[in-house]
Amino acid sequence: ETQINGHESGNDTEKVVKEIVNDIVAKVASGESKSEKPPPKDRPLPTPGAKPNKDESNVDSPEKQLAMKLNVMQNDAYLLFRALTQLSMKKIPESIDPVAIKSKALALELLLSVIQSSGPMLRTHPKFVAFIKDKLVRSLLQNCVSSIPRIYKMAAPMFLALVAQFKPQMKYEIGVILNNIFLNMLSSPMSSYMQKSMAVMILLELCKDPQTIVELFLNFDCDITSDDKIFESIIIQLEKVAQGRFMSEALMSPQNESSLRLNALEALGHVTTSLIKWCHALKQETRQMESRERRESKSDADDASQSDGVEARASTARPKFSAQFNLQRERRNLIERAILLFNRKPKHGINFLVENGLLKKESKAVADFLKMHKKLDKTQIGEYMGEDKDFNKAVLYKYIEDLDFSGMQFDEALRHFLKGFRLPGEGQKIDRMVVKFADQYTTNNPYEKGGKFRTADGAYVLAYATIMLHTDLHNPGVKNKMSKEQFINMNRGIDDGNDIDPTFMSHLYDKIQQEEIHMTGDSAPSEWQNAANLNPRKRQTMFQKQTESLIKKTENLIRRKPRRRNAEGKGDKSTGEEKGLTTPVSIEENTLDSMGSEEWYDAKDADLNSLQPMFDLLWCPAFATFSLVLKENDEPRVAKLCLENYRSAIHLSSLFNMDTPRDAFVKSLQHFSLLGTSKPLSYKNIEAIRMLLQIAYTEGDYLNDSWGTVLQCVSEYDKLMRRSPASQTSVDVFDNGSGMGGARDSKKAKKSMMKAEQVYYQNAEILREQLDPALVDRVFTHSANLNSEAIVDFVRNLTQVSENEVYTMNETPRVFSLQKIVEITYYNMNRIRLVWTRIWNILSAYFAKAGCHPNLQVSLYSIDSLRQLAMKFLEKDELAHYHFQKQFLKPFEDIMANTNAQESKALIIQCISRMILGRVSNVRSGWKSVFIVLRIAAKDRDQSLVQAAFALMERIMLNYFTLIANTLQECVATLATFSANSFTNISLKSLDYVSKCSTFVANQCTDESKCGENKDSKGENGSRDSEEKTKSSFPVWLAILKCYSKLLVDKRLALQNRALQLLFDTLSSHGEMFGVELWKIIFSEILFPVFNTVGAASVASVEGNVGQGNNLQPPPQASKSRPPLPSTPNSLNWLKTTCLKAMTKVVEIFAQFQSKLKSLLPQVLALIQSCISQGNVDLARIGIQCWGQLMSIAGGKFDDGDWTLVIRYLHSLFEMTLPHELQAPRLRKSMGLPAKSPRNEDMLKSIEKNPQEEKNPPYGKAEGDTIRTDLLSYPRVVTKCLVHRQMMEASFTTFKMFYNNLKKEHVEEILTNLKSTITFLATYNADLDLQRKLFQSSFKSKTGGLFNLMDQEVEAYGYCMKMLQIMYQGGNPHFDDSKAADKQLRDTGEKIFKRYINDAVKLEGKSTEESVRLGNVVCALIEGFSTYTADQIKANMPTFFPRMLELVECGDLSVRRAVATFMRKQITPLLPFSSENKAAQS
Repeated sequence: ETQINGHESGNDTEKVVKEIVNDIVAKVASGESKSEKPPPKDRPLPTPGAKPNKDESNVDSPEKQLAMKLNVMQNDAYLLFRALTQLSMKKIPESIDPVAIKSKALALELLLSVIQSSGPMLRTHPKFVAFIKDKLVRSLLQNCVSSIPRIYKMAAPMFLALVAQFKPQMKYEIGVILNNIFLNMLSSPMSSYMQKSMAVMILLELCKDPQTIVELFLNFDCDITSDDKIFESIIIQLEKVAQGRFMSEALMSPQNESSLRLNALEALGHVTTSLIKWCHALKQETRQMESRERRESKSDADDASQSDGVEARASTARPKFSAQFNLQRERRNLIERAILLFNRKPKHGINFLVENGLLKKESKAVADFLKMHKKLDKTQIGEYMGEDKDFNKAVLYKYIEDLDFSGMQFDEALRHFLKGFRLPGEGQKIDRMVVKFADQYTTNNPYEKGGKFRTADGAYVLAYATIMLHTDLHNPGVKNKMSKEQFINMNRGIDDGNDIDPTFMSHLYDKIQQEEIHMTGDSAPSEWQNAANLNPRKRQTMFQKQTESLIKKTENLIRRKPRRRNAEGKGDKSTGEEKGLTTPVSIEENTLDSMGSEEWYDAKDADLNSLQPMFDLLWCPAFATFSLVLKENDEPRVAKLCLENYRSAIHLSSLFNMDTPRDAFVKSLQHFSLLGTSKPLSYKNIEAIRMLLQIAYTEGDYLNDSWGTVLQCVSEYDKLMRRSPASQTSVDVFDNGSGMGGARDSKKAKKSMMKAEQVYYQNAEILREQLDPALVDRVFTHSANLNSEAIVDFVRNLTQVSENEVYTMNETPRVFSLQKIVEITYYNMNRIRLVWTRIWNILSAYFAKAGCHPNLQVSLYSIDSLRQLAMKFLEKDELAHYHFQKQFLKPFEDIMANTNAQESKALIIQCISRMILGRVSNVRSGWKSVFIVLRIAAKDRDQSLVQAAFALMERIMLNYFTLIANTLQECVATLATFSANSFTNISLKSLDYVSKCSTFVANQCTDESKCGENKDSKGENGSRDSEEKTKSSFPVWLAILKCYSKLLVDKRLALQNRALQLLFDTLSSHGEMFGVELWKIIFSEILFPVFNTVGAASVASVEGNVGQGNNLQPPPQASKSRPPLPSTPNSLNWLKTTCLKAMTKVVEIFAQFQSKLKSLLPQVLALIQSCISQGNVDLARIGIQCWGQLMSIAGGKFDDGDWTLVIRYLHSLFEMTLPHELQAPRLRKSMGLPAKSPRNEDMLKSIEKNPQEEKNPPYGKAEGDTIRTDLLSYPRVVTKCLVHRQMMEASFTTFKMFYNNLKKEHVEEILTNLKSTITFLATYNADLDLQRKLFQSSFKSKTGGLFNLMDQEVEAYGYCMKMLQIMYQGGNPHFDDSKAADKQLRDTGEKIFKRYINDAVKLEGKSTEESVRLGNVVCALIEGFSTYTADQIKANMPTFFPRMLELVECGDLSVRRAVATFMRKQITPLLPFSSENKAAQS
């Protein structure tokens, strides 16, 4: 030091000393490097002066000699290090001595060199580490708050060197220094610019190092035992400085303020870049580790002997840091939430901790918690401990009992007591606290050992008096302050009747007057709030006062550093367990201990999950700072820095997959781009646009929904560029049809618009000059490199932007984004099918919507764009069984179905035609979409569109028919639609093409059938293969037949006839291909529905009764819900023209394939029954005619079960066509006649109670009837009578034709039907009262007389007698028919003869229509007798011969002639003279 003072050149001396120290340090370092391996753990390095162990007495050993030499060098280094430290701590006199400053600066430089050059030995030796943590830290604290710039400038690199080299050993000291010194410098209004700048530079250097900033977060913000969140505090202070908050409180120049803010901004930016670097390093390390583990697992799998070792290593592996970290973060978050609850209501916060297992419900634990956490509201702590409850009192006592007032002055003890809480306002609460304080103070300082108080009462009174004095002296509202004499006199005799020492009382008064009692965490003194108004000297004085307080506080914190649990779990009373904080059991105890211990956690052990909360803390302050600075500052350097930070933040958001921060930064960039506004662009706005485009290029895989913001900016950019006269084009801008406001706009509005347009033009020119358009194009070309999820997000957002362009309300529609959709579709055409499907699902829906745009130009442009994509896509081959072409062409279908613009439809037809011509060989599943489009066009009313579509259809049928074999069903459906349109010539041509399809399908089935027969000699496999082929092609057959079926009821007769011919020719020609099940489908879905037009139904009501032996119960009646009667002109015309042909063809088809269609007989009969029972005479006649046809051509093949079914339906028809309503009891009762029990009462009741029959009567409408009852109308009754008479004839025809095939029960059922009819008719005809009542109600016969059914009755008798005579003649092989008919014939004939004779007698030679009809029946009966055998004649002569004689007497001429003929043929040969007469005649 003397040499230094005497040397003329201080710089030369400094260099010499530096060289000497560096040489010593180098030797120590070289000695450390020779000892590559550190000393074993069980043999710690001996400290200087320590005695050697007994086993180390052998100094002759080379190793021992080397160890002793190293120890001597270390001791020398330690002594030098201590000297330099002491020199650095030397105080500089108030009269600033340059030599002292140089000496101190030199010592600091040398210490810095030592710290920076330290090796492992220096960093781990306990003596060095202890000295650094004690002395060097104190030196650092003194020098970092020095008022000499050269000194405190050296403190910054010293602290950074300690952080870099001694982080694991100085965790607690680093946190205390950062929080209490440097961060306080930034927040203090008294610190100078240079000091604030030094603090910012320290934070800047810390933020530049990725590992350091991450470790600060992990070791302080994630440590549950750490009171301070260092990383969060750094971010908050940097945010305040960068935003310029509180800068007005410090006197500094604008340049200095700008520099300080810029450094803080850079520091925040470095936090983001450091976090990015460390995340990438972790990812790289993770990939390398995974690769290494894969190699190891592969080698372990090859070596089975090592498998157990692998499992053992896996089982003992340390849990991932993220699990530990998440637990710590969760516990810390719960505690912070509890603190918030406590600050609102203390009881709730304590209960929350207890419920979550974080705090024991013990007074000791709660008291420790109240002292531990600085964020607890001091007022609430005082209120909680002052409550008059047992537990609260216990907490108060434990709180005070843990305070040690030993050796403290009374005011110091009172200050120490009151620093942790604020006294409550209630006097009783204060009293309890002061009483306990006085007791504790007296206990810790007993009078016998030098204490001031004999009893606790004196301390209690003085404590109260001191609190009152403090309030009196420091309350601005008190004008008359208490004097010292007043204070002393007020407290006389308080100590057990004795006075307290006046000197003590005077000193106490002075201390309270000089220094106000502050709680921990109280705000700065009020004069600090006006720091900006103070002169520099006053500010400097106050800062020195503040720094002295900070240094003292910091040294106390370091000196009283809390002891924490070590790795073995040992601890003292200050540990978390003793303080009541419990440990969750989900993580191992040793792991949790290490997380909350003095151990420095290395950032290399972290993972991305544990770093995400770091960005959670960072992004909000960073966003606020970057956006505010960018908004307020137009300087290019600052703007570029902010925008680079934007990119880093967005990249971090991508790494952590956090949507909210990413969206916030991207939308902020959009805001600063000024695109879409009328504001002039500046440098930062252009750079914002460039940065947005750059982010889209580099971070595209992670933008997700933020793509919408980026693409909206791109759209606005294009819109702006289009405003430039040099760029205007009509390619992507269309007229929306709305004219300009013109004269309606005010002059002011026009002027504003002109001004805005001028700004637009200027902005466009600026962008043209300064922004490369390739950056915009790169956003779209780079889409091919996006991952699978990102490209889907990109496409979805691009379609939304395009939709906004084309559906804009007050602007001209634009198709810029629509054009880009086409481009990016080209770029991404080669993606895998799974991804492409997701992309096209979005695009398909959008094209379908855009193609229906009300603006025709937009619609046509969309369709043409879709065509371009389709042509490109059809270049790819499609494998069988895939349907992606159909999916791709679906927008054409949607547009065609939903648009109302004929031009758009015509363009779609043209596009489809071009695709067919250009890519026909590649079309596979796309044919389905082609046919769907053509079907939609075929339904249109525009003839030109239909003709264009049909021309394309003809081209396909003529030129490419072989290519559509797999979509033949769609082709037939399309042709069916064409055939149903309103243009007859197209319809007829379509039917011809449908016929071509049927021939093609039939030939395919036939060819494969022949191939199958050739393969198997027996033909069984071939037949089976043919049936399978027919089943596989049946959907096509069904489509063909449905086409014909629907046209059968077309209103155009030419189409009806052509469809009828093709339908039944097809069935007749190819029916052998169909099995029974297929035929059932054909009848139920093709043939039967045809007759629904005229109200016929094919419901098989009796199918379930087939084959049940003699059970000949009538089938159930038809459903109450009847099909509608033919009422429209079309249905009536069809009934008269085509219905009979169609029904006849159905019957013929049934007969042709009767062996296969036997099971369909019930449906066919039900159809005929429905026709007959509809109440329409023409339809009934058709049904009866078809009944007869069915019986004639198919009856010969009926078996017993079939005949049982036929007879049941016949019985049902007899009952349904008989006018039962004429004998309805309700009708008779309404006319005042006695109600007679009808023969079929159940049927009458069902008729009467059927409301559906009233609405839709089965036998004609009752309109115009003269009689209005529920069930009786003249047309309906007449129709029934006519149909019933025809049914009797059809029944007799069937009986006569197939009599020998019928069994006894069948014959009896037919006769029963006739007899029932006769009974009903005879009953009615005999009821003259009813006929007169009906006559009075204008219910008359055609001749105007009474309405009777005599002729129908007579006709029924005739059919009955004919049937009995056929039976009597015999010939039925199933039963003895003659015997069965004998008695019935005599009884019935007797009745007929008697009735005729009685009527003839009454008429006395006159004749009526009824008598003539009855006479005909009699003649027929007599003629039947002519066919009897001699034995039959002899058997019936006693019954009929007398009646014949009476007929000769009273019968008319025809009857008498019939009798004469009978006598001549049958009776005469039986007489005795018959042989003589024959001889005479001969």
